[in-house]
Amino acid sequence: MKEKNSSIIIIYISLIIAIINLSISILILNKNTNINLKTPTIICNQNENIKETKEVKEVYKEVINNNYIKNNYIYKTIEKESEPILLKEEPKEEPKEEIDINKKLLDLLNNYRIQNNLPEFIQNDDLTEGSKIRSKELVQNMTHIRPDDSWYETVITKDYTAAGEIIYRNNGDIENAFNSIINDKMNDEILLSEIFSNIGLNIYIDLTNNIYYYSLIFTN
Repeated sequence: MKEKNSSIIIIYISLIIAIINLSISILILNKNTNINLKTPTIICNQNENIKETKEVKEVYKEVINNNYIKNNYIYKTIEKESEPILLKEEPKEEPKEEIDINKKLLDLLNNYRIQNNLPEFIQNDDLTEGSKIRSKELVQNMTHIRPDDSWYETVITKDYTAAGEIIYRNNGDIENAFNSIINDKMNDEILLSEIFSNIGLNIYIDLTNNIYYYSLIFTN
């Protein structure tokens, strides 16, 4: 009887030791595979592109949550021992139609200048950005006064001593817009002025009502 009890006690002790060893193994495994999903880490800078290496492709198979965008970057959280990979968001390009019609209008304006023995306008990035803002504002108020009651030139951020603006709207016929602009005496004086050498222009398309809003800004 005593021998039987001793055997049972030994079995119980062995079972307890086995359970303890199993628990320790699980804890170690969890610690080694713990993943920090709270704070993604940048592992490539703004000028780097992640190459499609075998490792990256392998990692992509283990995505465990949705992407989210922050500060113009796309974050992907990866279920792997390494930190999450950060991919730069592709820059948004202007619709091809808007680029084409802007260029078409600029070409018409520059040809008109050449026909009148004047140099072509120089396209200016600052004025172009300003005209993008102004063309959208024209949907609310078709005047040279902005929605905040300031004049149009407040969109210009660079130094200048003379500025002018031409605004227009129609159904999208660029040649018709050009002809209407040059047939307006005040607008024609701006286009053929020797003072103005820089231009920024943009045509904003109101797709809901199919109306095209034109903003042309000039400086010396």
